Amino acid sequence: MRDLGILAVDNNRDNLDVIERMFRYFSIKVDSFTSATSALESLQHRHYRTMIIDIDLQEMVGLELAHAALDINPDLNIVLFIADNAEQIIRLTLNPTVSDISSTPLKPYTFGDMLLELRQKETGKIFLLE
Repeated sequence: MRDLGILAVDNNRDNLDVIERMFRYFSIKVDSFTSATSALESLQHRHYRTMIIDIDLQEMVGLELAHAALDINPDLNIVLFIADNAEQIIRLTLNPTVSDISSTPLKPYTFGDMLLELRQKETGKIFLLE
């Protein structure tokens, strides 16, 4: 498996399993955590390029975790998502509305453009999938 430095955080283990399986299909390894605190601790000890975060976490709001992660690694790309179950995560990957919420005004993206941006460089951007 290729390690592209991807970290996923969701308090729902089933959702993380779906995310891991989707990336595993492309032979990409994902480190995943059900705890925001554990994810931040891992971020302090390992270099990640992209962090995928459920916006509705139990410990803290996903955007709060995103900003804490960017304090540790300002070049980290963040992808926030709004989904309550595995089916919604799959739907998000098939037909998401993507916005770059790190810029004002919000900049709309296609899913493909977002993936290209994430793959090409670390930008410190925050994207929202809904």
